[in-house]
Parts: sequence; structure tokens; C-alpha cells
Amino acid sequence: MRNMKIARILVPLDFEEPCQAAADLAASVANDYGAEVIFVHVFDREAAIAHSETGYYTPIDAETIEGMHADIKALLAKAETAAQNKGVKTSSRAYYGRPSEVIPALAKEFGVDLIVMGSHGRTGVSRVMVGSVTEEVLRHTQIPTLVIHP
Repeated sequence: MRNMKIARILVPLDFEEPCQAAADLAASVANDYGAEVIFVHVFDREAAIAHSETGYYTPIDAETIEGMHADIKALLAKAETAAQNKGVKTSSRAYYGRPSEVIPALAKEFGVDLIVMGSHGRTGVSRVMVGSVTEEVLRHTQIPTLVIHP
């Protein structure tokens, strides 16, 4: 990657471990290249669901969604602080929409040179039921994307 110009790195975050690993790696790459890291969380209101052990999905009520906003802000702040402690310039934002559509659009809008994402590594029925945001992002962007697996 040394021949690449990397000035901005987009890091989509959720509350899972692979995304934390992606944030850590992005901060290291940004430190090496003098790049800025933009952390984003995309909240899909329409797919905001509570999964039960039976495999059924239930819409989350508005009160629960409101409570999640504080968690999202804390997630972004934690990622920013960790990167800033490594001397990296950061920014963060939260968005609404389908992550697989919003992330590529944001990458283009922000003019990023690299996307760093975590992948949950789901397989089988779990992957079919939940899908793969990372896979969809890879299909919808021409921007180099580094995927971190669990």
C-alpha cells in the first residue's frame, strides 16, 4: 500500500468486535500515512429489529431506538478518542439508511481513498438471514476496501 495515496479513510462501525479491530487498524494506517479517519455508524431504522431465539424479528419501539442514539454517540466517541490518542485526525458522524447503500455513497461524497470494515464472518443460515453489509459494500464501490475478519 506504500504507493497508494491515502489521505482519508472511512471506517463504518457497529457494536461488534470486528469493527473495533477495523478501527484500530485504520488508525494505524492513518498514522503511517498522515491520513484522517472518518468513523461512521449507519442506523437502518426500517431494519431495526430485535432478534428472538425462534428466528423471528420484531420491530424495535421508538423509545428503544432513542436509547440507542446515546450508545451510537458513545461508540463513535470511543473510536475517535482511541485514534486521536495515536495522533490521528478524526471525525465521526451517524446516519440513517441502509448501510450497504449509505456507506459507498459516503465514501464517494467524502472522497476517501480507503474503506476499512469489519466482517462478522457469518455463514450458513445466519448469513442468509442477516446478510452481509460488507459484501454489498464491496459490490457497490470502486474504492479500495480492506476487510477485517474475526
